Amino acid sequence: MERAEINSATRAPQLDSADIKGFQLSNDNGLSMEVISLGAAIVSLSVPDRHGNPRDVVLGLPDSVAYRSNPNYMGVAVGRVANRISGARFSLTETSYPLTANTPPHHLHGGPGGFHLRNWRVCQESWETPPNRVQLGYVSEAGEEGYPGKLKAGVCYELTDDNAVLIDFCAVSDSPTVVNLTQHAYFNLAGHDGGVIDDHYLQVAADRYLQINDSQVPTGSVEEVVGSPLDLREPRRLGNVLLADHPQLELARGLDHYYVLPEKASGLQLAAQLRDDSVGISMSVHTDQPGLQVYSANHLMPGTVGKGGVRYGPRHGLCLETQQFPDAPNHPHFPAITLLPGQRYTSKTRWEFQSFQ
Repeated sequence: MERAEINSATRAPQLDSADIKGFQLSNDNGLSMEVISLGAAIVSLSVPDRHGNPRDVVLGLPDSVAYRSNPNYMGVAVGRVANRISGARFSLTETSYPLTANTPPHHLHGGPGGFHLRNWRVCQESWETPPNRVQLGYVSEAGEEGYPGKLKAGVCYELTDDNAVLIDFCAVSDSPTVVNLTQHAYFNLAGHDGGVIDDHYLQVAADRYLQINDSQVPTGSVEEVVGSPLDLREPRRLGNVLLADHPQLELARGLDHYYVLPEKASGLQLAAQLRDDSVGISMSVHTDQPGLQVYSANHLMPGTVGKGGVRYGPRHGLCLETQQFPDAPNHPHFPAITLLPGQRYTSKTRWEFQSFQ
């Protein structure tokens, strides 16, 4: 059944700065994070380095109002479907749904009015001292950006006493739809003003990745990493990886690939580890998702103005986006991302930070 073409883009409303709520989270061990309601965005994340000095390890925009236009998705919660949907169209229950082609001819990160530009409401704040938890929610109406079903989504950010950030997504729908949510922080462990991440070391616990075409859309082929520069099963200096001679790296101008994790029955598993020896900060990513998109900020325009007037550019940050398979509705052999009424979508990720000498 072909669904009638509609204007599938529902633009996010313009906001005044007073409409955007801010939340300061911290623990007693030097970890602190700032979250705003617009896009449920993490705008700062300070981690102690080897000398105990705090370093803000995520890229961000100059002020909260700047997040009303966030073409690089800095720090936001991405949805209704993260990553790309080829041809800006998918089929569900024998109905074809056209979506907004915001990267023509494809659909990216929920479209131009996706979750990243919506002002999420506050569901719950922690009463602890210092506050360490905030829960935000957003209701996506049926037809928003072309998606079927009214979707109620939530995200909870929590800091733990052992310097971890817990990220819990959930969603329910009143009719069949698709959903795949992720957090889109750009990490630079040397600090958001630390320049290129070439000297970071990255390890990804995956022996397969999804091959992409020249639009960074999965071809459907699942490839082995062995024998290629995309093999990150052992820690590798990012500069050596990103500048390696390989067709897949040339297509993406760096890393912009989905890594398939080993199948696990339940719970969280280690997905990736990142470290910067110059400041003595490392992080590990644990998730219950089947994989993660590794993106080296290849399309971040040189001179992009960030926090404190710092200028960002390509390879100034690394995204480790835990999520379901991209473009899953258009590849029947990929795990489905369909959400039916009565079901509950959940996604859990844990970022662990440590300092070392």
